[in-house]
Amino acid sequence: MGSDRWEWLEDCTDHLAAEVIAGRLRAESVPVYIQDVSAIPGLVGSSRIYVPENFMHRAKWVLAQAPLSEAELEWLALAPLPAPGD
Repeated sequence: MGSDRWEWLEDCTDHLAAEVIAGRLRAESVPVYIQDVSAIPGLVGSSRIYVPENFMHRAKWVLAQAPLSEAELEWLALAPLPAPGD
C-alpha cells in the first residue's frame, strides 16, 4: 500500500538546481515535486524538493550514488521541463 504523503528531501539554491536533481530522481522512477520558496512574492529565492514518503529511501540512495558526469548534467539542464501537473 503506497503513501500519498510528500516529504521534504532537499533544498536547492535555485529552481534550475532543483530541476537537475529532480531529473536525476525521475530517471530512476522517483516521483518529485518542486516547491519554489519566495520571501518576496514573484521573486523565487530557493526551491525545495519533495518526494512521496514511500520513495524517500530510494531518493536518498539515488542521490548518494556517484556524481553526475558533465554530459549527464548537460543533458539534464537542456532536457525539456515537464508540463505543469506532471
